[in-house]
Amino acid sequence: MFVFALDDLTIDGVKQLQGLVSNTFDTDELIRLINHGAGVRYIQAMTDAGFSKLTSEEYRRARDHGVSADFARGMAELGMKLSLDDLVRSRDHGVSLDYGRAMRASGFDVSHDDLVNARDHGISSEFLKQMSALGYDKLSLSEYVRMRDHGVSASYAESLRELGYSKLSANELVRLRDHGVTAGYVKRVQDLFKERPSVEQLISLRSGGDITRR
Repeated sequence: MFVFALDDLTIDGVKQLQGLVSNTFDTDELIRLINHGAGVRYIQAMTDAGFSKLTSEEYRRARDHGVSADFARGMAELGMKLSLDDLVRSRDHGVSLDYGRAMRASGFDVSHDDLVNARDHGISSEFLKQMSALGYDKLSLSEYVRMRDHGVSASYAESLRELGYSKLSANELVRLRDHGVTAGYVKRVQDLFKERPSVEQLISLRSGGDITRR
C-alpha cells in the first residue's frame, strides 16, 4: 500500500494498467512495475508511442534500459521506426537522440545498425568535424571507423600536416599509425636526411627500427 501511495496509484489506475498490458499481473508484479518506474504514466506513454499490449515484463525491461516514449518518437523522426528490442539495443550502446541528430547533421543518412556501430567505435560528431576540417570530409562511415580503430586522430593528422604531409589519404594515415610513425619520428628523419621522405620510405625506415637513435 505504501508503494501504491507513493505512485499515487488508485483502483482505477490498476484497472487502467491491467488494460494496457497483455498479461494478467499479480500484486508482486504490480509492485515491481512501480518500483522500476513502469507505472501507468510510463506504459500509457509507450502505448501512445505505438508500443501497445506488451507484457508487463517487456515494459519493465524497456524502462530499466532507459527507453522512453520520447526516445522512441525521436528515433522515428530520424527515420528509424524501431522495435522495442532495437530501442533497448540503442540505449545499451549509448546511442542517444542527440548522437543520432549530430550524426545526421554531419551528413550521414545512417541506418540504425550504422549508428550503433559508429557509437561502439567511438565515432563522435566532434571527430567527424575535426577530420572534415583537415580535408577528410568525403569519406564513408566505415573509413572513419577504420581510422578511429587504428588510433588515427585529428591531432595525429594535423601533426603530420605541419611537417609537410598535407595530402595523405585515410589509408596512408592508418598505415603510418600502424607502423608507429609519429610526428616526432618524422621530424627526426627529416633532420637526419635533410629531406621529406615519402610515406613508403617512412614505413620502411620505421619497420627497420628507429635509425634516428643509432
